[in-house]
Amino acid sequence: MEVRTVAQPQGAIRHAIDFDGAAGPHWFDPESWRAQGVVVEPLAGGRGGATMVCADPAWLVLRPYRRGGWMRRITRDRYLFHGADATRGFREFDLLARLHDAGLSVPRPVAARYRRSGISYRAELLMHAIPASRTLDSEIADARAIDWRSVGRSIGELHQRGVWHADLNARNILLDAAHRVWIIDFDRARQRPQQARWQRGNLERLRRSLVKLGHAHAAAAHWHELHEGHREAMA
Repeated sequence: MEVRTVAQPQGAIRHAIDFDGAAGPHWFDPESWRAQGVVVEPLAGGRGGATMVCADPAWLVLRPYRRGGWMRRITRDRYLFHGADATRGFREFDLLARLHDAGLSVPRPVAARYRRSGISYRAELLMHAIPASRTLDSEIADARAIDWRSVGRSIGELHQRGVWHADLNARNILLDAAHRVWIIDFDRARQRPQQARWQRGNLERLRRSLVKLGHAHAAAAHWHELHEGHREAMA
């Protein structure tokens, strides 16, 4: 994926150069999309603010970065600036670009932006949506057939490349109409040296999320299959 970074007032935009149109602030403004006749809808889940941009031919997800935890009480969407490449949007964009180029099932990034204000910044990420997809949580809740080995294999492919996912849970794993497994939300994800400890931690986080969402029986019944797929990918 060829990428370009364009300076903006108090910030910059990094984008895939093959995406139609000139990069600009309008890419990150839902009202600008609506003014072009594009349908823009709120996206359920997450910390709020994400929207689905139903552009033709590509459907996109526009996600502003939002604080979680106790920091949300201090600021909803500002982060300390430590350089352009360390901003949340640029880090996630760069990681997604590398993983997409390696053939992994992750969203294809379109653009990321940061805007500075003093020592802090705000950021957004624009990426391709996964068409006709549902979360692992929803698939289990509706008693759909799930290839748990494929779920484990997709996680293993990330781990084999040293990718630690900061929030691997049953709502950040998607299955599309062809039953292909996708992993999303790489905010705060990192590439690390291979180590069984953090890889086990990722899997245990997923197991805890299944239990929390009421899928303890599914986790118990299919965890061995997921582990087998994970081991296959790691081998």
